[in-house]
Amino acid sequence: MPDPMPIELLQKTNFTAFDWGIVVLYLVASLAIGLLARRYVRSMTSYIGAGRQVGTWLGVATMTGTELGLVTVYGAKDVKSMLESLEDEEVEE
Repeated sequence: MPDPMPIELLQKTNFTAFDWGIVVLYLVASLAIGLLARRYVRSMTSYIGAGRQVGTWLGVATMTGTELGLVTVYGAKDVKSMLESLEDEEVEE
């Protein structure tokens, strides 16, 4: 059976027009910020290193936020598999 068309998949969501408006607004805002920031970025090295102007505390906060995001994503996967295995054990009893 072929994959459903994207339109059919969109019709199966619980999104309203308001929800789609928020998504579009977010994407437009992200694009606008990127275009405005382009003036200040001279090269990829400047972009990655933030022009060497990030202080120690902001650098540590950024790394901590990134790490917490990774733990959340990978931890949720582990919790889900753990809960599924517990449910399987309860069914066997």
